[in-house]
Amino acid sequence: GVAFDQPVEDVHRQAVVRSGVVEMGNDGDHRAADALNAQIFNGLHALMAVPALAGIAALVCGGWALLSLWLGRSQEHKARQIAATPPQV
Repeated sequence: GVAFDQPVEDVHRQAVVRSGVVEMGNDGDHRAADALNAQIFNGLHALMAVPALAGIAALVCGGWALLSLWLGRSQEHKARQIAATPPQV
């Protein structure tokens, strides 16, 4: 098999045997594809880093805590309004 981080150039230069004839792949310049592959790999690696995940988790938890506080205060406010209103007969 071919490793995902193997440069494109190496993949294209591997010998392919067909009908007893050895053919070589395309010898074109694939540096741009290799550079793009490296950038994608580095970007995905950075997204999966532990500090980044911890930061995202902290933001989600903080937002969840703020939402909980807001909903709790809203519920208390509504409960006070209902308690202050005299019952209708």
